[in-house]
Amino acid sequence: MFEKLAVKHGGGMNHRFGLFDMMLIKDTHVKRCGGVKPALEKALCARGAAPLPKIEIEVQTTGEFDEAVVLRPDRIMLDNMSLDDMRRCVMRACGLSIEIEASGNITLETIGKVAETGVDFISCGALTTVQRRWIFIWLSCDDSIDILVNRSPGMPVYGGL
Repeated sequence: MFEKLAVKHGGGMNHRFGLFDMMLIKDTHVKRCGGVKPALEKALCARGAAPLPKIEIEVQTTGEFDEAVVLRPDRIMLDNMSLDDMRRCVMRACGLSIEIEASGNITLETIGKVAETGVDFISCGALTTVQRRWIFIWLSCDDSIDILVNRSPGMPVYGGL
């Protein structure tokens, strides 16, 4: 909550407040469903004809992007892509009314170059994780469940994490 307020007061825009704002299909969901196409088809089926919630899918390659574009989600998140791949994806989506978001390893030093690719949104964790006390919990689901907890030095661990 405080991070969202800090971004707003610093002149940024929070395009998502929480996971309830839209259906966000992450890489773990894609894996679990057997690929981009089946994951996106399930989300579109669940939403039905309603325009909301918006559906966003995370892709990590231009091949996955091409699979997603065919089904026309509301937004496609380009995760950890090179600047050249981002530009390619933006060009392929031109005129399709699909929002493009860049995410993953975007720093305050690279954000300008990412903006120049033509993406509509940029998620930059560096805006909120530069603080001294943070905790990042990542859940990866495949045949087994792995939980990675990354915490700042000196931060106490609570709840058995």
